[in-house]
Amino acid sequence: MSEYVAPEYRRREYMTGLTGSAGIAAVINNKAVVSTDSRYCIQAEIQVYCDWEIFCPGSRTQVIQFIAENTKSGDKIGANPFLFTSTPFFKTHGRFVQNLTPKIL
Repeated sequence: MSEYVAPEYRRREYMTGLTGSAGIAAVINNKAVVSTDSRYCIQAEIQVYCDWEIFCPGSRTQVIQFIAENTKSGDKIGANPFLFTSTPFFKTHGRFVQNLTPKIL
């Protein structure tokens, strides 16, 4: 494994402008957030465009909380199954089921 991301998997970079190797992005209706670790805080402030909220240093839990606070029951949530192993995906799914019961596609 490498921290360098192949061009075809640079979706977060394409969406946000952040070129750092660590981070999670979420887009909900008219709000968007990108979370990265402390290595990329300054870089995120420079590179992330539009009105993205930046969590830095951030965590997956903060992004999940952002999604939970900005969705309602029955909303659909998309995730790329090639970027999540099954364990984190189903842990995340469990949190949504507990709180909101949105549909994860």
